[in-house]
Order: sequence, then C-alpha cells, then structure tokens
Amino acid sequence: MKLDQLAGTWELQEVISLDKDGVVKYPYGEHPVGVLLYTQDGGMSATIAGQANRDELGVGYAGRVSVQSDILIHSVLVGAAPFTPGSRLIREAQLLADGTLRLTASAQDGTDRTTLTWKRPRR
Repeated sequence: MKLDQLAGTWELQEVISLDKDGVVKYPYGEHPVGVLLYTQDGGMSATIAGQANRDELGVGYAGRVSVQSDILIHSVLVGAAPFTPGSRLIREAQLLADGTLRLTASAQDGTDRTTLTWKRPRR
C-alpha cells in the first residue's frame, strides 16, 4: 500500500471489536459516525463521535502517518486521551477492490482486535 492510495477523506462505516472470548462489540454503536483524513505529504486526522452522545468526541487525534507495506503507523501530535501526543498507533491495513479501507488495531496485551471500516464519500 502507498500513501497516494490513502490520500483524501474517508467516512466511517463500521467499528467492530472482538475480544479474546470471541464476543463481538460495537464500541461506537452499530451506526458510528467518523472521518479519517490522509494528506499527500503524510498528515492524518481521525475523528469518531461518541457512542452514547454523538455530540461527544469518542476518538480525536491528528499527526503523521507512515506506510510500511500493509501496516500504517499513526504518530500522534495532538489528541484526546488515550490518544495522547507521542503515541504510535499501529494499524494493519487492507485496501479492498471496492475501495473500502479496513484498519485493524490489536490491544497491546493481545486480548482485543478492533476493525474499522472506511469508505470514500460519494460525490
């Protein structure tokens, strides 16, 4: 995967977490709202509304992205806890044939895996 394939705006479609026991959870509800931005020069921003109240910020951070094959590393420059400045967020990335972007994050202790599905907005 290359940065130019990611550059642009992405809208959140789904967030699913799977815990170590195989239990499926929807941490931002079954119809989450969010925007992911990547720039040609390696900038990035991620915003997801909170589950209970869409006026609350569930995820909010911005920084730099680096691409290493099918791994994206989001280096946080500014963010709301737990996405604090200096954090490095590792995401397994898949760019599917239909243009869907899937990013998977694993908990550091390996117990949970969360997959976020993004699509480009229709014009």
